[in-house]
Order: sequence, then C-alpha cells, then structure tokens
Amino acid sequence: MINININNDDPNDLFVSVTDNNTMPPTLKLDSQRINHNSNPVGIQVQEDGNGQCNVSWTAVQVSDPTKTKHVDNQQRSANQSVDVDVFGA
Repeated sequence: MINININNDDPNDLFVSVTDNNTMPPTLKLDSQRINHNSNPVGIQVQEDGNGQCNVSWTAVQVSDPTKTKHVDNQQRSANQSVDVDVFGA
C-alpha cells in the first residue's frame, strides 16, 4: 500500500469520491467526503502496482451547486503524490 493525498484544487467546497482501480474489484476509498476549499489534503492508502504506481478514479461534486460535477478515470500517481480534484469545466 502507498499513501497519496487528495487535494481540493477548486475555489469551492467539494464532495469527493475516490476509487482504487488496482484492487479487484475496484475499492471505494472515499465516499462523498467533503473537502473544503483551502483545507489540508486528505490522505488515503491505495494499492500500488508492480511499478509502485497507484491507479485511481475520482468524482467531485460542488457542495453549493450539485449540478457541477467532474469525473476522471485512471489517474496514476506514485507514493506521497497529490491528486488535485476540481469541477472546472463542468
């Protein structure tokens, strides 16, 4: 297992879900957790592959306007790297 950080890179508060795609079946690691703008990143543990990389998908929903959502599949990161989530362009 490796640690990664989920960082709110949006000017608004978000509800964030993160799925670990390196497990079979894929495992939900965050389930609509609120991450406020300018808050500290949320650390989670995910399964690494043979190259030490994780593979995660995430969904972000703006707290003040739930019609603004964004989903990103298959982001790869190494240990202690950040996944920046936002709803820009949603």
